[in-house]
Amino acid sequence: MILRVFLGLAMCFGHGIAKWSSLFSGEEIKFADPFGVGMLPSLVLAVFAEVICSLLLALGLLTRWALIPLIVTMFVAVFVIHI
Repeated sequence: MILRVFLGLAMCFGHGIAKWSSLFSGEEIKFADPFGVGMLPSLVLAVFAEVICSLLLALGLLTRWALIPLIVTMFVAVFVIHI
């Protein structure tokens, strides 16, 4: 439980909140578009994974389902964006 709560909150506050604020800031969105769907949909998907799913993980709700978007987002970040 400690690991689940720590990792969920670390993902939310370390990665997700910054993306959340850039999504709702009203400024022009500059975000990577690795799949060609557009910058805004890519940012919305990343915010969903890193804020909503990480909070679900920390709360222990739908944990296995919440991990799927988180895993996909981190794989894209590591193997597509940072390479």
